[in-house]
Amino acid sequence: LLVAPAKANCEEEWTPVLNPETQQPLFDGTYECALEEITTFSNHVVVEGRQGGIPRIWVLSLEKENEHQVLVTKSERLEFTEEAHDVGLAEHYEFNVDKIVVGYTSLITPTQGLEISLNDPSESSRTVLKQRAVPGYDKNMYGCERTTVKSRDGTTDIPVSLVYKK
Repeated sequence: LLVAPAKANCEEEWTPVLNPETQQPLFDGTYECALEEITTFSNHVVVEGRQGGIPRIWVLSLEKENEHQVLVTKSERLEFTEEAHDVGLAEHYEFNVDKIVVGYTSLITPTQGLEISLNDPSESSRTVLKQRAVPGYDKNMYGCERTTVKSRDGTTDIPVSLVYKK
C-alpha cells in the first residue's frame, strides 16, 4: 500500500503507508498479510485483506497534513470473538460517514450485519443490525478454535478450524 501527493508526475514521491505505532509498512505484499480491497471515506480508509489465511478488515484514520498530503494517524484491525471467521465490508455509497456495516459469520455464529463506528471500532461499540434466525440453535453450546498441524514432511503449518459442543 503506497501513498503519493495528489499532483501530476509524482512517481518519485510514492511512499509506503506506515503503521503509526511501529513505523513499519502496513501491507508489504507478503503472503502473511495480503491486501484485497480499499474503500475510502472522508476521514478513514477501510482495507480488506487476509492475515494468516483469515479475512480481516483494518480501519485507517486519516489527518490532512497539507493541501496535497494526508497522514495515517491510527491503524486498527477489527477483532472478533471467534478465531475462525469470515468478514467483509458491505456496500457504502456515501463518502462522509462515521460508521460502516460489515457482514460477519463464523462456524458457530449465524450471519450478522454489524454497524461499526470508524472512530471507535472496538467490539463494545458495535451494533448487530440483523442476524440470521436459526430455530433451536444456541451459540453458547458450541466452541470454535483455530490451530495448525504440521504437514507430513514437517515443513508446513496447515490451518485447522475446530468446532465442538461444550
